[in-house]
Amino acid sequence: MDETDETVTVSGSAEFPSGTSLTVNSDTIALTDDDGSPAITLDTGSVTTVAEDVASAPTVTVTASIPSGSNSVTFSADVPVTVTVAGSNTASAVDFAAVSNFTITLSAGSTSATGTFVLTPTDDEHDETDETVTVSGSAEFPSGTSLTVNSDTIALTDDDDSPAITLDTGSVTTVAEDVASAPTVTVTASIPSESNSVTFSADVPVTVTVAGSNTASAVDFAAVSNFTITLSAGSTSATGTFVLTPTDDEHDETDETVTVSGSAEFPSGTSLTVNSDTIALTDDDGSPAITLDTGSVTTVAEDVASAPTVTVTASIPSGSNSVTFSADVPVTVTVAGSNTASAVDFAAVSNFTITLSAGSTSATGTFVLTPTDDEHDETDETVTVSGSAEFPSGSPSRLIALTDDDDNARYGERDHGSGGRGVRSDGDGDCLDTF
Repeated sequence: MDETDETVTVSGSAEFPSGTSLTVNSDTIALTDDDGSPAITLDTGSVTTVAEDVASAPTVTVTASIPSGSNSVTFSADVPVTVTVAGSNTASAVDFAAVSNFTITLSAGSTSATGTFVLTPTDDEHDETDETVTVSGSAEFPSGTSLTVNSDTIALTDDDDSPAITLDTGSVTTVAEDVASAPTVTVTASIPSESNSVTFSADVPVTVTVAGSNTASAVDFAAVSNFTITLSAGSTSATGTFVLTPTDDEHDETDETVTVSGSAEFPSGTSLTVNSDTIALTDDDGSPAITLDTGSVTTVAEDVASAPTVTVTASIPSGSNSVTFSADVPVTVTVAGSNTASAVDFAAVSNFTITLSAGSTSATGTFVLTPTDDEHDETDETVTVSGSAEFPSGSPSRLIALTDDDDNARYGERDHGSGGRGVRSDGDGDCLDTF
């Protein structure tokens, strides 16, 4: 048994003469206990986990015992153990009804004793973290000397799934590039009604990000810094705002999709689902036409001494109100004749590409035009330099590539004779017609 030390007193009495007491001084001997105080362990038994929505609040039996490893040492007197039942004091955790402190008394010589309490979780509609209920104790032996009391725990588990959060930009669904005044967008972060009225048991900050598609050809807008919308504990919605400022320029651009997305955690470290919303930024610049121009090469004779190199200029006409493209536009150039068998022939020219760089108004490419100089009497040929282009790439609607009617190369020579009349020939000396 764990006992307090004992003081043994050796005392005496004497008389001299008879009937007259003498003084006899006593002495003492200390008897020391050789048994260390055993620790006391609290155990909640079979009740280790309780669900928030448990049908009936369980009665928990707490056993205070001296572990078998204590070499069978017990206490030589009754030891009252004061038992405390407490949560983590975390606001976001599952709640339960308060439990008053109670006492379990280990009787002298005994190794265990029990006490009970009722654990009643609060079944609510809040998404909460699980709670850890700690059953701890305190005891003294002898009076004033604290004993070691090992605690036990019970887990209270939440029955409410974390609701998703939805972001909504309200009435601002489309903004034109040339909007008169940049709109202030009110973003509502809310818990949808289909979440069965479940809310959060603590404040949840939602970090909101506003971003475009990172497409170079799309409408630009001023950068928006991330901001926070905080859903207060128990609330179903909260709002925040930002200003959406499109860049009104003279570039033909694709429409932009602005995505308003969010991220949140509950509890800390556990990601929640945040549904995003979008706003369309629409371009106000129509696609300009592209004109192809072969410059000074307007007529080539079949028997030309040296095949000319033709410089083709792809340009945006000045009448397009200075609108250019916001991304590179490749123009596929085709050089073709009339497919008339009787016309002057020329060497085939492979298709080639002229690229109008983003923001530019013109670009050039070249090809060699080589007539076939033969001994056949032929009609003049009209060589057409045409093009095709798309913006944006892959768009089902093609841009219009206009061919200048002064750029059509005609084979043959004009011979102006007497009377001011011209003779058009095919280069072999045969007169085709006069004018």
